[in-house]
Amino acid sequence: MTSCVIRKMNEVYSVYIEKGDIYSRRLYSGEWSEARTIACSVMGGFSVVREPFGAPAVIYRNKRGGLMLAGVGMRERCISDSVGDMYKSVYLEMIKNSEGVRIIYNRGYTDSCFIAEQHRGADITWSYPCIIDSHEGGSMTRLINLGGNCILFYTKNVPEHQLGYREIGGGIGSFKMVYATGYRIKDYSVALTQDELNVCAVISTGRINRLIYIRKDAHGISKPIIIGEGIINGCQISLCRSKPTVVFSTPKGNNILTSYDNGYSFKRVSKSEVFPFDKIPLIDYMAQYSDGFSATELVTCSHLPYDIKYCPFIKELSSI
Repeated sequence: MTSCVIRKMNEVYSVYIEKGDIYSRRLYSGEWSEARTIACSVMGGFSVVREPFGAPAVIYRNKRGGLMLAGVGMRERCISDSVGDMYKSVYLEMIKNSEGVRIIYNRGYTDSCFIAEQHRGADITWSYPCIIDSHEGGSMTRLINLGGNCILFYTKNVPEHQLGYREIGGGIGSFKMVYATGYRIKDYSVALTQDELNVCAVISTGRINRLIYIRKDAHGISKPIIIGEGIINGCQISLCRSKPTVVFSTPKGNNILTSYDNGYSFKRVSKSEVFPFDKIPLIDYMAQYSDGFSATELVTCSHLPYDIKYCPFIKELSSI
């Protein structure tokens, strides 16, 4: 990733890359702090260390190809001098637990893309790469925290386009498909709690795109419903006081749809707002849905990664 928002108890951080360096800002007393430098001369993106306590820490690759660890108030240190196939990855995630660390990353073979895993235990040696699954490449692979567990979402083509996930705990679970289509999945977003999964996706059907919504709960997976059509570039979904809310981007502006009947239908709730639509991951360590809001991504202006749009808890903290 190149930017993200981290939410902890009474603390919100924005972590982002600017001109090859990683910075952090803290939302405090209604204002974003001055930027603090976490790391310099970074190659590619970074991954946030998945643990709920302390100030943000990140892993990244330096210009020499080493895998590095650094954070706010933490001295930079090397995790590995030689990261092998991780070195060329455009996607890199780290999971830290009592058993050690696990790295999940993209690995390419000729024209194919795969998700690979390596882990390091108490003996401080890295395992050999293990292929988890094939995927469609790009930025469609996303690691999400839920109640201390990690869930890996991605799309693959086998031969239809499938969107699904694997649960990652002590091991890596099997692939669970949520949606399949004969058309390309251009973008997707998920909002989840312990009891339900809400998905919106932009499906490219040729001349127009379709915006669809799917819900998975104890009753199973709902039939996809079309909630928008036209030139749709991206989408983001959240749960706002139990109401699924979808933001989607068009050339004429960004629009908001909300469902008042648990996802059976959606209504537009505001006029289009024009700004460069972008999304950043939300790494949320609060109790899921404790204040009526749940999301895995936030909408932002692409020029300012800490300028968050349509987010209740950011708005409330910014108005203090």
